This record gives sequence, C-alpha cells and structure tokens, in this order.
Amino acid sequence: MSTLPNLFDAGPSSRWGYQTSFLQRHQPAFWLFVVTLGLTGLDFLSQQLQMLSAVPNAWLTTILMLTPYAIPVIAVIYLIDTYEREPVSILIAAVAWGGIAATTLSMYTNTPLAELIYKFSGNADFTQTWSAALTAPFVEEGFKALGVILLVSLARSEMDDMLDGFIWGAMVGIGFLLVEDVFYFVRSFGESGSYGSLFQMFLIRILGAGPYSHFLYTGLSGMGIAYYTTRTDQPWMRRLLVGIGLAAAGVAAHFLWNSPILSGIAGDGIVGFYVMVTIKGVPMLAGLVILVRLARRREQNWFASLTQTFNDDGSITTADLAELGGLRARRKARGAAKRAKGPMAGKLKGQIQREQIQLAMAMSRLGSEDAPEVAGRADHVRLLKAQLEAMPAAGYVAGVPGAAAPGWGQPAPKAVVQPAQVAQPTPKPAAAIPGWGQPAATPTPVVEPASAPEAEPAPEPAPVAAPPVTPAVPVWTPNARVPDEGMPAWDYPDPSRPPVVTLAARLDLLVAEQAGDWVRVVAVNGWTGWVDGRRLLPR
Repeated sequence: MSTLPNLFDAGPSSRWGYQTSFLQRHQPAFWLFVVTLGLTGLDFLSQQLQMLSAVPNAWLTTILMLTPYAIPVIAVIYLIDTYEREPVSILIAAVAWGGIAATTLSMYTNTPLAELIYKFSGNADFTQTWSAALTAPFVEEGFKALGVILLVSLARSEMDDMLDGFIWGAMVGIGFLLVEDVFYFVRSFGESGSYGSLFQMFLIRILGAGPYSHFLYTGLSGMGIAYYTTRTDQPWMRRLLVGIGLAAAGVAAHFLWNSPILSGIAGDGIVGFYVMVTIKGVPMLAGLVILVRLARRREQNWFASLTQTFNDDGSITTADLAELGGLRARRKARGAAKRAKGPMAGKLKGQIQREQIQLAMAMSRLGSEDAPEVAGRADHVRLLKAQLEAMPAAGYVAGVPGAAAPGWGQPAPKAVVQPAQVAQPTPKPAAAIPGWGQPAATPTPVVEPASAPEAEPAPEPAPVAAPPVTPAVPVWTPNARVPDEGMPAWDYPDPSRPPVVTLAARLDLLVAEQAGDWVRVVAVNGWTGWVDGRRLLPR
C-alpha cells in the first residue's frame, strides 16, 4: 500500500469537454462489441422467454423486486462523477454488456470448468464447496473486463481518469448482477414452488450481498484499465503492473466472497449469514470507497487548476469552487439562494452552477481563456451572477414590508386606490417605445423671434436662494423578456460576427434602441448588447 498515494498524484491534465458517443462505426471494437452482444443476446432472450413462459408470475415478481435496488444504485454510480458526466450511450452499452454478453459467456464457461475440477479432484463435496470460488472470479471478471476494454478501444477520448474507469466497470458489474439475480430468483422458485423463496433470495442476494457484489469487483478492474490507459506520464511497466494489480484486487475480492472462508463463523442461520457477509464485504467496500474518494479529489484539483484564471474576473470564485466540489455542496448553495431570494433564485443558482462547469469544460477543451467560446461562457456566467445579485430579498417590496417582490416568481400585489388618488396614465406598450418598433420622434425646431431694440437694463432684484433640486435618477424598467429557449446576443448588430453571450431564458431586459430587426437591450446590471428583436417576448 505504500504506492497508493502515487496512483493519485498530479499526473496529466484531464481531457474534459470531449463527449464521445458509443456509436463509433469506424472503430473495429464497436463492431466486435455489437456482434458479440447480438449473438449472446439471442441466447439471453431465449432463456428469459423460457422463464417467462414457465413461471410468469415469479419472473415478473423478480423484476419488481430488483427494480427498487437497481434504479438508485445506477443513479449513485452515474452521479459519482461531479463534473463531466459519462455519455448515457456508453453507460447503457456497459450495462448491456454485463447483463447480456458477460452473463451468457460466463454461464457456458463456468459449468465445463466445474466439471473439470470434479474430474481432477474426484471429490463431489470439494467441487460443490470450492468450484464457485475457483471458476467464477476468473471467468466472470475476465468477460466483464473485456467489455470495459472494448468500450475504451472505441471511445478512448472519453476515458479521462480512474474515476471514469470505476464508473464504466461498475455499470458492467451492476448489469451482470441484475441478470444473474433473475436466474437465481426464478430457479429458487422453481425448486420450492413458494413465493417465500423469492423473499429469501432478496434477503440473501440484495440486502446481504448487494452492497459488496459485482459492481465492486468490476469497478476495481475498470480502475486498473483506466490507469493503464490514461496515465501516460508513467513508465509503461508501472502502468501495466498497477493496472494488473487493481484488476487482480477485483478478482481476489470476488474469490473471497465465493469461497467458503469464514462460512459458519456465527452459525448457519440468517444472522450468521449477515455476520459473515459483513466481515467479508465491509473491508472490500471501504477500500473501494477510499480509492473513489482519492480519484474524486484528483478531479477536484484539476477543476481548481482549470478555473484558476476565472477567479479574478468573478466567473468562478474560490467560494464557487467550494460549492461546486460535490452534489451536497451544490444543493446546499441552491437551497441558500432559494431561502434568501425565492424559488426563482434557487433555479438561477442551479443554472449558474451548470454554466460554470461548462465553462471549465470549454477551458479544458480549448486551452485558452481568450478563445471565443471560453470568453463568451465567462461573460454569460457573470451576467447570470449579476442577475442573481440584483434579485430582491424574499418577502420584500420597496414600501411594502412582508410582501414578495413582483416579477420574481410571484404575482405583483394588487394596487390599493385611495379616494383622493389621482389616476396615473397607462404606460405605453413596448412597441410604442421610441427605438423599438418605430423611429424616435424628431424634435420640432424652435424659431427665435426677431430681436427688439435694446432698452435700458432694469435694476436687478436682490438674489433669492433657490430651493435645492434633486436630479432625476433614471430607473431601469424592463419591457421585454428573453424567450424560454434563451437567445444569443452580439456586441454589434451584425450576424456574421460570433455572439458574445447566450442570454438566459426569461431574462428581463430593457429595450433601448432599434436598428431594423435588431434591438439594443440593457440588463439589470448595466450590460448591453444587440439581439434579434423579433424573438423577444413582451413583459
């Protein structure tokens, strides 16, 4: 274990921002993957149909029992990567490989090997006790790892680091586990004819073995494959040894689990079973958690280095980095914004977080803060942050304590008309504003009268002190709104130039002037730019 910290040293920077789909028709590995999946899929489908026709109620009950376990486990594995999530197509392919190809190939390999062990040992008890440990870890982990290797071969640019390797391997493992459990559940029902056997298998396979099963073993193998693939800064021999070592750890964990070691340590009942699986499984799970946390910390360091240049301009500050470091911290920041400024502020905070991550992805891909996409995304983040800053506090309207601010997710309070109140003129619609929809009125020239003959100047009166005059302060009053899909904005009304920013959906704007179909808009923070006025919504 002395070399463990070296597995997660600085290393090369991540290739974030490169999204690669599973559909890579020009890659031979893609066709090998698809053909293997197709051939094994025919056998898989045949077996599932046989079980469905023989014991349909037991098969359907098994699916219903496994679903509440599968959905949250898959979601947790997917969400472990807090920055660049893996493409859904690759993860679906990983689950399919584990559930269809790996299970089918393993089934037709484990049985002959178990028969071979019996022929060599001549001992039926030994074969029954040890064959699962001597065959399944090597066969099953080998076929599952083959799926990860094929995925890496066809989508190499998507494999960024060891955390990606864990996610890919764990998805293969969870697919294998779910399909294998269907066989175990239905076979148990066929032997007993009782639905109680399904519940017993649920206690053993899901509640007992579920936290320590195939996703753990193949997750380790995936990390080994990822280390060999991504750590090109290390010598080839070191990469090979570390990769083999992590894969061997997965096989060893599988061997320990299948072996009779520690069986009956606390009796043969259900309590003894849970004691045994806890003693066997907790150390393996704890070791995997440590590896995953170290891999996540390595990615957090990458993210901090990528976004360091945006600290000065306010796009991603040190406080933002702390909020973006994990799902819990992000949710806490959104909750704080919601409590402080209302539900719309919470949604806007979530949008800011997503845009900040996309800014880091663009920086990783393009490598320069001066690249047009990077600069545009940074401007967009600052614009969204300014909008959030300008939102009033929840439960406050100027002059109306305790009321919610109109325009931020709540209806405006009804006006109360006093008896002596003077009716105010109705505001003009947005189209009637000079500079939006019509040209501004041309002022009428004033003609001075002819000068009269000069007379004797009258004596000047004594100066009277004039009352102080408070200059009128211009008020930003929005009269337009960005459509729900958002819209690009330019620094000059010229569509041949690249847009400088993409305005957020339903952002309030003030239309200042018009040039044909173009209008210049002003945001609440003073930012101004040109947009296609035909797409704006009236406010």
